[in-house]
Amino acid sequence: MDKTLEAFGRIDGLVNNAGVNFVQPFLQTGEREWDHIMDVDLKGSFFLTQYCARQMVHQEPKGGSIVQIASVHTLASLPGAGPYDAAKRGMIGYSKAVAVELAKDNVRVNVLSPGLCATEIWKDIVAAAPSEAECLKFWNANIPSERLIAPDEIAQACIFLLSDMSSAITGANLLADCGMTSQLISKEPYVAKGGTVKSSMKSMKTGNRLTRTATRADYE
Repeated sequence: MDKTLEAFGRIDGLVNNAGVNFVQPFLQTGEREWDHIMDVDLKGSFFLTQYCARQMVHQEPKGGSIVQIASVHTLASLPGAGPYDAAKRGMIGYSKAVAVELAKDNVRVNVLSPGLCATEIWKDIVAAAPSEAECLKFWNANIPSERLIAPDEIAQACIFLLSDMSSAITGANLLADCGMTSQLISKEPYVAKGGTVKSSMKSMKTGNRLTRTATRADYE
């Protein structure tokens, strides 16, 4: 911060991009692991946001834009991701509170939640898989776009949130996930039969209640 102020005289934007991944069964997770994830992924972003926001509300003209890099884990989870999920969802919670509190000072705070990116985390995922091809096959079934996200794509989303193009956006969680969190389940390894579902229903009297029970469903 000191070097930024020395060079530019003000701080207009902050991207909290420091983070560590964590995968370990819940029943085997200790306090040391919990504290490490919280320190890096949540505590660090909270206090750097505070330090920069203090400058943003006092400089003239006041204002700035803060972007928190979270994860699709802000909406859904995987086994063994308890502390990681807690930290990323914590970023959403405090960012919304700060966004509401500082809106009058023209300081915007938003969260950007990427999907699976071609970063060091991807290398760790591949290392644990039987092969990179098998790894890609599995994840492509879980990502509608059937590809990893390039780091530059996340950078472009950050530029949007930092710029005046997003001047009306604050307190939001923007998903940059190639559709991952919109997909209900993995794509089936076969071609599903198309058409609309036709159901045959019958009415049954149960005491004083009329219930409807599906007796048959097939595809037209």
